[in-house]
Amino acid sequence: MKGEFQMAEVSFRESAAYFEKAGVQQKALRAQMSAIAAFSCSHPKARLFTEYLYLYEKAKLINESLTAATCLLNISREFQLLDGYELALEYVSSAIELLEKSHFGSREHGLCLVQRAHLLIQLKRQNEIGKDVLFALSISHPDVQSSCQSLAQMYDFNLKTLPHGSPLPTWQERETETKKTRVLGKLEMRLIHLLSQRPHNKHQLMNLLYGELIDFTSKENRFKNLLYRVRSRTAAQIHISGEEYILREPSPLPRKLG
Repeated sequence: MKGEFQMAEVSFRESAAYFEKAGVQQKALRAQMSAIAAFSCSHPKARLFTEYLYLYEKAKLINESLTAATCLLNISREFQLLDGYELALEYVSSAIELLEKSHFGSREHGLCLVQRAHLLIQLKRQNEIGKDVLFALSISHPDVQSSCQSLAQMYDFNLKTLPHGSPLPTWQERETETKKTRVLGKLEMRLIHLLSQRPHNKHQLMNLLYGELIDFTSKENRFKNLLYRVRSRTAAQIHISGEEYILREPSPLPRKLG
């Protein structure tokens, strides 16, 4: 199975290069997105912030809003995997705003609504999910319907009762997730966000996190404690390469696909 995904990745990259050369930018971007998706299937532990951000910027330049929104959705999922729920919520909300202007009611719109509902549950804001889930249920695409059903099964609530009251009356007592939900603090999320953009050395991170007004020793102690909290409380794997901190191992997927 892994070999099939690797072959698919190569095919999509070759297609992207062909479309790029032919000047068909939209199809080139979609092929690049498919290459990343294939790569993520064969390398499930790789974090792909850089790749999605790169494609998002390219999509914005040519007003390809569907691809841009899909990139934002995938970035949201990346942060969700690291327990950065607030950051994930910001990205998927931006994706929804983009889709509401140009692809209202699409498959991608529905998937983003379900993703936001899931994040709101994880942030213990379950009373806010009703509108998102109800709208997603009105989108007939099988992927959206399946996502709604999966969310309902995960938290054991009845989709049919959503219009008649609290959507999740007992979800806190009956939560079936395999891990306990963790809500990160602002500095914890800030550290993950900084490292999702690019590697930083210790001094850069300390200055970005704490500014210049705190003495070096205090900043260093705070940074060590923060790093320990993020490593121990989340799935984020922060490593040191040379003098720089990186978020997990850098993805071997080239940024320019094709």
